[in-house]
Amino acid sequence: MVRAYHYFGDFDQALAFSNEALRLYQRLDEHENVLGIAQVLINMGLVHSDKGYDNTSFNNFERAHRLLKKIYSFDHPEISYCLAHLLFAHYHNGDYEQALDCLLKSLQMGEPLLPTNHPHIAVVENNIGKQYYKQGKYEKALQRFHRAVDINNTTLTHCTRNYIVLLNNIGKVFYRLKNFDEATVYYEKALHLIEKIYSLSHDHIYLAYTLKNRGEVLFALGDFTGALELFEQAHNMYGRSFGQDTNHRDIAKCKHLIGLTHFAIGDQDKATEALDNALRMWINVLPQYHPDLALSHRSMADLYTKKKGEAVKAILHYQTAISIYEKRLPIDHELLMDLKNRLMNLENEQSTTM
Repeated sequence: MVRAYHYFGDFDQALAFSNEALRLYQRLDEHENVLGIAQVLINMGLVHSDKGYDNTSFNNFERAHRLLKKIYSFDHPEISYCLAHLLFAHYHNGDYEQALDCLLKSLQMGEPLLPTNHPHIAVVENNIGKQYYKQGKYEKALQRFHRAVDINNTTLTHCTRNYIVLLNNIGKVFYRLKNFDEATVYYEKALHLIEKIYSLSHDHIYLAYTLKNRGEVLFALGDFTGALELFEQAHNMYGRSFGQDTNHRDIAKCKHLIGLTHFAIGDQDKATEALDNALRMWINVLPQYHPDLALSHRSMADLYTKKKGEAVKAILHYQTAISIYEKRLPIDHELLMDLKNRLMNLENEQSTTM
């Protein structure tokens, strides 16, 4: 029941049933139902993750991991499965190096004990791919995503929500590689699967996610009107899905993209409002040195660079973005190198005008 509500995006009902199941297990005999409690906690962690409650999600996975260690050896598949989710929680906190290292260890634990086409291996491969993607290692990410696809195809699990995310992940890699046609192919596959499972008229976070990704392709191709329409659709859909959770990280990302689109169109006032709102939302929900905060500061800096007399603000935002990226990204990452060049050029311009 919990997974069904989660599957269709009814997070509140999923959590209500999870809490009831947890109370029931604990009332019967907590010591006799360790596995059941751990499984409920994992499900709760997944729901909280989708709701954007990353600290709560991490705590759920951590509690489940502690319980499972009481009844299983360190290399048991249940431990490996829980560990993969626990360590993937580092992803949302921007700890990509730590998450990647731990996920690789989780895979090493699981591979000797599980069939090579086990769905759990596909989940771990997908999560490893996302870490490589965030580090800018796109070819490595694509290799991992394709491994996950191969497993899903052999186990006939290619009609699930995890597969929708996987298709989007591959699309995002091709987007970063500027292969926009191939990215669009994968986003269209994801939309077709969403229509098959949920229908395109149903508000669901995976539909919003896919529309947002399609919008990024249109933005890159210069279709700002089409991009803005998709970003706003995704923003509104996220808003309806999360209800009172108005500071959700995914809502902030859409708001940020809406701001960038207004900036590209030339409407600086609307761009400033949207980008500033996105930054404030991200500050409320993300750790201090999360890469998305650096992204937001970079966009604010780009905006102030174009505004007359606002170079000082632009420099401060660039410096903040660089300080965050230096803590989270490899020193040769393209984003970090690009930012340093922008800051250097702006400072040189300022020195020549003084």
